[in-house]
Amino acid sequence: MKVQTVNYADGRWSHALPKDMDSAQTMVLLFGNPAEAVKEVIKNFPQSQIIGCSTAGEIHDANQFLNTLSVTVCRLERTRMKVVRIPYKDYDQSFNCGEQLYRALDAKDLRGALVFGNGFMNGDQFSRGINKANLNKIVIAGGLAGDPKIKDTWVIDRDGIHRDAVVGLAFYGEGLEMMVSSHAGVTPIGVERTVTKAVRNTLYEVDGKPAF
Repeated sequence: MKVQTVNYADGRWSHALPKDMDSAQTMVLLFGNPAEAVKEVIKNFPQSQIIGCSTAGEIHDANQFLNTLSVTVCRLERTRMKVVRIPYKDYDQSFNCGEQLYRALDAKDLRGALVFGNGFMNGDQFSRGINKANLNKIVIAGGLAGDPKIKDTWVIDRDGIHRDAVVGLAFYGEGLEMMVSSHAGVTPIGVERTVTKAVRNTLYEVDGKPAF
């Protein structure tokens, strides 16, 4: 496996795009917002599997950026890959989107997948839909698109950016084993409160008063 990362900021690339890595076994991950940079990556990797989403901040090497594009190009040796896009229309469709996306990616030799959803969909229901269809407990990683101003998000594939879709990249083949790990934490601040009314992941009331 060969991996290279590149960052686009202020109209310039940190270094040249590794166009020589383009192949049917190459995954190109895009995280960020400049549409012109997304178009340039798609043009320079005509054979590769392209997937990504907008973000509320990008990470490249040990640095954090805003309104840039972070690109990771990964060329595998034998693994077959496929990108699928499923339409997304409204919040209540989140569960169905997850289920449909997994079924579109599923195959006998599926070893894992990356999935990215619209930033304003119900992420809890999206993952529940995926898990309902994921009978073999295949490793699934990913998340929802972000936006610095919390107004506009999109996902990315070979056809460009999409505000009305979810995307997934599947990895197939006996020679691949996938694992996933995550770490999160919070630092308590302010007064301790009690949630007194909520439906699934929607908060309505705190300490007996409306959440707003």
